[in-house]
Amino acid sequence: MNTDFLHKITNWIDHNRGQFFGLLIPVTAVLILLAVGCSKTQSLKDPTKKVDRQTFVIEGLAVEQDFKEETIQLQAQLEKHNARIETYNLQKEAGLADLDQQDLRNQQILEITGGALSEYVSGGTVTAGPIILSLLNLAGIGWGLGNKLDNVRKDKIIEQQKTTV
Repeated sequence: MNTDFLHKITNWIDHNRGQFFGLLIPVTAVLILLAVGCSKTQSLKDPTKKVDRQTFVIEGLAVEQDFKEETIQLQAQLEKHNARIETYNLQKEAGLADLDQQDLRNQQILEITGGALSEYVSGGTVTAGPIILSLLNLAGIGWGLGNKLDNVRKDKIIEQQKTTV
């Protein structure tokens, strides 16, 4: 019975060659294109694998999301870094201003004491006026420095009390 059925098929193919090959060629071409021409490319996550378009697009979206998250982290790190630089610059400026102020005080002290001493050393007579003015200037500078030291000490005590409360 199989041979009769196969014989009938082969007779039909032989008798209708044009129709058979007209149907067979497009169907075969489509099947070949589907089997061989199925688009596959290298995976974004695992270069050893080949993936189809849908998987590739999904991987691409995941990678883009990873890049966005990484960009956010880098921007946060950059902001933190810039804040540290700004703090450093402020501290540096404050330190330099303090050093300039101390240098100015030292220069004033040298000028005050140097004036009375140079008058004495040069053989001139030193009167009570310049000596009293020099002593008052030195006392004013000493009072200012003492006041500054007291304020720093008091600020530290207040800060310690705030942290213990």
